[in-house]
Amino acid sequence: MRWLQKQAVLRPVGTSMFYLALILMGLVALSELEVNLLPDLEFPRITIITTFEDTSPEEVENLITAPITEAVGGIGGVRTIESESMEGISLITLQFDWGTDVDYAAMNVREKVDALRYLLPRDAGRSIVTRFDPAEAPFMEIVFFGHQPEQSRDLRHFLENDVKVYLDRIDGVALVELAGGYKKEVQVL
Repeated sequence: MRWLQKQAVLRPVGTSMFYLALILMGLVALSELEVNLLPDLEFPRITIITTFEDTSPEEVENLITAPITEAVGGIGGVRTIESESMEGISLITLQFDWGTDVDYAAMNVREKVDALRYLLPRDAGRSIVTRFDPAEAPFMEIVFFGHQPEQSRDLRHFLENDVKVYLDRIDGVALVELAGGYKKEVQVL
């Protein structure tokens, strides 16, 4: 190590040229480096969403979630499977190993789910297989609530007719969605 230090001191021009070349290579690499707010990443995650209206979480688990989970569990590259059965809906998330071709994996998942379609209850909705894309995740969520039911009804009306219309007009806003609250509904039987 002392030999290297001695050579650097004895040859100042060579040492300076070495560091100058190193700095120049760093600047060239920096200029070629792309910087994105949301880079194009392929997350190896696929979600299967199946609706089964007016059923309890236990029925959804037994009739929808368990058979689908068992069918897709044998697909190569699956690292973890997470399932959630709620009232009327089944969510199954498959996490694949990094480097897995997500398009090919999604095709395999669709094939397995479609093959299982006729074994599921007739009333169950068609399973939706979707890839996780962080660019499609909401940028912002705003929550409004009223303290009394009549306030919630008025609040929903105000948000639909005033706030949503205003937010939709802003440049760069792709989508404004409202969820929850009381919605007036008339049923004719």
